[in-house]
Amino acid sequence: MHKLLLGMIVVLGWLGASMAHAITVTFNGTNYTVDSFTISQNPTGVVITTAGDGGSGDPVPDPDPIPDPDPTPTPDPDPAPVPNGSCVESSTQECGVINWAAPGPRITTSVSGTNSTISWQFITTSNPDYSGDINVSETVGNEFVSRRLWISTEPGGAALASSRCSTEGTSARKINWAQRSNFLRCTLTPNTTYFVNVKNVSGCSAGRSCGFYRNMNNSGNP
Repeated sequence: MHKLLLGMIVVLGWLGASMAHAITVTFNGTNYTVDSFTISQNPTGVVITTAGDGGSGDPVPDPDPIPDPDPTPTPDPDPAPVPNGSCVESSTQECGVINWAAPGPRITTSVSGTNSTISWQFITTSNPDYSGDINVSETVGNEFVSRRLWISTEPGGAALASSRCSTEGTSARKINWAQRSNFLRCTLTPNTTYFVNVKNVSGCSAGRSCGFYRNMNNSGNP
């Protein structure tokens, strides 16, 4: 009986070794998946030898792809520096803009104390024959405030070289300008950025807002 059983096991072993697919072997109640196995006998008993792990003949699956690391975000570029001449609001600087080709009607505004400046940025037009004037005058209750009115290339900066580009005093102040050389007027270059500035010189106490009118006239041919 033992010889017959051993013969059957040897045959199964030979079959197991010749099969191309995985084989499940149960030993002491535990299942093992192998590619092949052989059975031999020695003086101490029966020896079962296995080969592989049951993967013969089957394609080896590709390993799970390694996910790409999260891309490092590109930091926003540093903001472009503020170009020279741009007006920046502060406790002593107010800013505005004038449409030089169509400045509009008279406006009422104010400046506090004698340490603050209001600057309006404008760009001259391309017409060298364009000309006009800009003037300021006091509002009621501010007749004794002395003001400076001037045109510069930077907000609150030094007045243009011509003496015609700056005026100072009480009551109404006016600058006549032209976009071509003119010794009787403040000469401005076409297509150029400038600033109209107003600052109280005296007669306006700290913390007090002293009002004035700003008005512009032009040749009507920008």
